[in-house]
Amino acid sequence: MAHTAGCNGAGRLCRYCGHDLTVNEQAVKMRYCQGDLERAFKWVQNSEDWKAEIDAYISLDRRDIPLLKNAVAHFTATRATVKILDRRLGEASVYRVTAKGYRAGPAGDR
Repeated sequence: MAHTAGCNGAGRLCRYCGHDLTVNEQAVKMRYCQGDLERAFKWVQNSEDWKAEIDAYISLDRRDIPLLKNAVAHFTATRATVKILDRRLGEASVYRVTAKGYRAGPAGDR
């Protein structure tokens, strides 16, 4: 994934794009920059309701799984389950990603 706007600052580096985390990202002990988390969450979020349960089929490189799991946790306060469905050597594999989603999680609308 290419560097995105918002990945600038000083100190710790984003574990995904390698650029400096902002002072605010460092203050809340983020491992990834906000821009990368937003992009990864869009891979799996419900396009009509971001707070809804997540049940997505996605093709991605296994190296992107930690970012994806962190993105789901960041936006929903729930844990993502990632199961491989189709392993492809040398290219992206197909995964099913599920999570309770923001609304059903501990931070959800009540």
